[in-house]
Amino acid sequence: MFFKKSNWFFALICCMYLTNLKGQSSEIGIKAGAATYMGDLAYNSSIFGISDINLSAGLYYNKTFSKVVAIETNINYCKLSASDINGSESWRPIRNLSFETHLLEANMQLLLSPINFHFGRFGPVLKFYGGIGMGIFQYNPYTYYNDQKIHLQNWGTEGQGIVGYGEKYALLQINIPISLGVKLELSEGLTIGMEASVKKLFTDYLDDVSGKYVNASMLAATNGEYAVYLSDRSPDLRFTSTEPDAEMSRRGDPTSLDSYAHLCVRIGYRFSGYGSGYKSLPCPTF
Repeated sequence: MFFKKSNWFFALICCMYLTNLKGQSSEIGIKAGAATYMGDLAYNSSIFGISDINLSAGLYYNKTFSKVVAIETNINYCKLSASDINGSESWRPIRNLSFETHLLEANMQLLLSPINFHFGRFGPVLKFYGGIGMGIFQYNPYTYYNDQKIHLQNWGTEGQGIVGYGEKYALLQINIPISLGVKLELSEGLTIGMEASVKKLFTDYLDDVSGKYVNASMLAATNGEYAVYLSDRSPDLRFTSTEPDAEMSRRGDPTSLDSYAHLCVRIGYRFSGYGSGYKSLPCPTF
């Protein structure tokens, strides 16, 4: 059902792209900044808990339909990572889990810019905008064990592949990007801006951590001994060597899905249409 709804969304966006309305303009550009992840391995358990700050970069194509409405296509790359060793809570170094992933994303967003400041009849335009859309992303979490890089999804660290524990999670997923930004459109066609975006996910396995520990004997017999060592990184395998109680069996929090965020600077070039040359106004337009 969710994928059917996403198909309707992309069909609507494509129709808007193909519609030729008077006054449309196009913009292409690049962006670069930082990315972070929020999830079970974030450095504290609060709702605002974040993790390592890593590089983020991307390309975008923006098509403006009016002074307020635009559609934007983005292709983004970022690296995400976190480690319990850097956590602020005392139990995290004991759990001792970590992950890294390279993430490639493509999305389309509907952007609304209801507040525009115009600096003279043919001067620059300052826009404040917000956006929401839908996208897809590919990832593959990994960690290092005995100096070897190991992709975690292959090993079913929470029993994936064992009867009763579900299938392995997909490495291609859907997200919902939500963005806020500010952009200055210069009279020469150049645009510069800054944007913050959060990506709502429908998986809790961006970091390979979600549910409960699985008994070591059963996990080793089905998924291999490496699965045990990657699932339970505590010094003495305390979480999987016996049948732990309810509190000890908890590896992550499946009720809180993972997410990630970008903060970037954007530089682009605008081709005709709406932008500089708006009618000069003494105050913001709504």
